[in-house]
Amino acid sequence: MRTDEQVVLWLGIEDDGRVWETVWDLRTDNSESSEQELRARARAVLVEQSRRGAVEFFWGSEQSEAGDSIPAHEVGRLLGDDRWWEPAAADVLTPRFRTTALGEREYRHLVSES
Repeated sequence: MRTDEQVVLWLGIEDDGRVWETVWDLRTDNSESSEQELRARARAVLVEQSRRGAVEFFWGSEQSEAGDSIPAHEVGRLLGDDRWWEPAAADVLTPRFRTTALGEREYRHLVSES
């Protein structure tokens, strides 16, 4: 089974991660967990990974390129807003994340240990 960190880091490697997708992917390995439990776990990992520089957040949409960066110190507050945990229309800017080079190294390390 994948760790929560692996799930988050992979989402940001595979593509620009959408906040709501972290819950969907965590549910794959944790089908018994509630939506609120999965959101709390995803939020905790995203905030910690952002703080450590393993992921970086920015504003984006399905129809636009990456926009303004979101400072790591704002991620926790931002992810406390329920609207970012639901899919948005293609033209709506939402917080997204990508895995950094540091995060990719951590991901490879986590996978090699499992």
